[in-house]
Amino acid sequence: MVVCADVLSTDPPPRATMDYFKQTPFALERYFAVYEFSAPHLLCCSDCEPLTLKQALAMADQECTELWENLSLGYTESQGHPLLRSEVASLYPGIEPGGVLIGAPQELLFLGISALVEHGDHVVCTWPGYQTLYDPAIALGAEVSKLDVTELAGNGGTRALTDEVERLLRPTTKVVVINAPHNPTGWVPTAEEHAALAKLLHDRGIRLFSDEMYAGCDPIGDPSFACSCWRLAPCAIPLLTISGLSASSMTRQTVYHQPLQSTPRPSL
Repeated sequence: MVVCADVLSTDPPPRATMDYFKQTPFALERYFAVYEFSAPHLLCCSDCEPLTLKQALAMADQECTELWENLSLGYTESQGHPLLRSEVASLYPGIEPGGVLIGAPQELLFLGISALVEHGDHVVCTWPGYQTLYDPAIALGAEVSKLDVTELAGNGGTRALTDEVERLLRPTTKVVVINAPHNPTGWVPTAEEHAALAKLLHDRGIRLFSDEMYAGCDPIGDPSFACSCWRLAPCAIPLLTISGLSASSMTRQTVYHQPLQSTPRPSL
């Protein structure tokens, strides 16, 4: 369980219990374990064609090349390399490096949900979707309501995003989890829909967890989408976003962002 930065220095740091936690097998990865590297053709890849290391290094400037050539394979800071966190923070208005955490996607999905959700809480999550977006909440003893994106306007349906979210909210709702651009339908909410959702959750005191792993791969091709949730309402609600580089073909490192405007120190 993740603890806040202001208690990490205590010895020993406080620890949260997970008495209710019961994780189910990750069905998709179990399937891939059998077929991903044995099937002659793959039609279900969710990542882009990866760059080779040579291609990635060819894009580096002199400073980055020198950093690479002198890179140590030892441990770095647990939150991520300071230079990388600083570069990530520069992409998001109003964020400082202290509000960025570098890690593997599955690790951060698990830690994020575990930090936000407790037994008896209620969570709303886009559906269909990646199992680890909603399964940790269920394993913690929370109840999850599915936000079916196939029913939404602009994605084959007629219902408004905020209307559907509001319909699913309960007094016990702690977090709303959205994934956009959406895997597997490709759904992308408009800027107006993002703003309306942010206002709705702000008024209810509910956190927004935005999985933006595929930002930049949306059909619109809007390069600003990666920061859309952040730019629309950086101070309005407690917001966490997860994004990464697997969609840009380099690696599967992932970052969390939490607005320092709403909390003096990052909780992730």
